[in-house]
Amino acid sequence: MEIPEQLKFSCGDKVGIVACSNPLSPTQRQDVELLCEVLRHFSLVPVCSGSVLATPGERPARRRAEDLMRLYRDPDIKAVFDVSGGDLANELLPYLAFDVIRKNPKPFFGYSDLTTIINALYQCAGQSCVLYQVRNLVGEAGTMQQKMFRSALTGKGTALCQVTWNFLQG
Repeated sequence: MEIPEQLKFSCGDKVGIVACSNPLSPTQRQDVELLCEVLRHFSLVPVCSGSVLATPGERPARRRAEDLMRLYRDPDIKAVFDVSGGDLANELLPYLAFDVIRKNPKPFFGYSDLTTIINALYQCAGQSCVLYQVRNLVGEAGTMQQKMFRSALTGKGTALCQVTWNFLQG
């Protein structure tokens, strides 16, 4: 399996960080800073939206959608990484301008609850999306994830996109 060209990055590319679902708690600021440090280590330039760190209710759906749309409108942003999870992503759908997104293609990376956004971006705007939580780069398996992430995004490996599975029944 080859990594599509639109999922490969170059030195100095800007990437947006957003939280379309439940934002991270302000107490998780250090985690976000560590993630940004890892991305800079990959020669990427992280650009955090206002929706990443917030208290519950501080960033209503319309504002989270505006944060995402700002990243899509910015021609310097090459990809969008969503660091959230939870149960609020579906609230954004009425506020997304899919015609604008279609005219400003960039891959969207998200996981779990973000599948709602991933499916809408793919179906309504033809966007490349990756079911991946970028916060894995700083988690327990961070070192292994960083190695796979780097090789995938430079086009030198596909381990990040290959899933080993076995049927347990049937």
